[in-house]
Amino acid sequence: MYKFKYIYIYIYIQVCRTHRFLLLLKMSNLMKTLRPFVTYRSLANLSRPGPQFFLAGGGGGRARSLIDQSKTCSFRNHVSVFNFSTTSTIFVKMSSELKVISTSASAPPKAPYSQAIAVNGFIYLSGQIPMTSDGVLISDNVKAAALQSLQNIKAIVEAAGSSIDKIVKVTVYLLDMVDFKDVNEVYSEFFGTHRPARTCIAIHQLPLGARIEIEAIALQ
Repeated sequence: MYKFKYIYIYIYIQVCRTHRFLLLLKMSNLMKTLRPFVTYRSLANLSRPGPQFFLAGGGGGRARSLIDQSKTCSFRNHVSVFNFSTTSTIFVKMSSELKVISTSASAPPKAPYSQAIAVNGFIYLSGQIPMTSDGVLISDNVKAAALQSLQNIKAIVEAAGSSIDKIVKVTVYLLDMVDFKDVNEVYSEFFGTHRPARTCIAIHQLPLGARIEIEAIALQ
């Protein structure tokens, strides 16, 4: 009986040492869970280019616990490789490949920038002024202007294969805080029950005479 027990333990150890896990994780949940254990390093033994992280496990139990906590997360488009070595060290690799997002359904860029950049599972959107896809600026009505900026964001996010429900952070720039209430009404109706983190700032001037500009960060 004890002989079989030791055989099972030996097989389990060998599997843990050799099996490579490709896990889908949310970046925020990963960093929240593993923040105390993360150190930025370049790992030559990982073949694909990009930033890499070295996570020192606190023994087999700790390493197993971290993996188990991560299995329920979604971390798409990250090239993340977990590998158990004999010392229960976990290696995480993340892609640094940038993907330019462009769509004719949103306002065309009027300066040298991209509508959005997708990298490591996130979509970083440039600020969207209330300009239609035909290049017409809406400035006479702040509610219509706010809606146009949000629709531009929606078009770009969807062009990147995501949705407004996956927007995690929004920054709103206003010429005057007098418009705050009207913008909030449009904003609330646009997002529905979804409530991304948000910052609203009043500034002196916006590009092309716009009354509002909105930027966002979303998950892919």
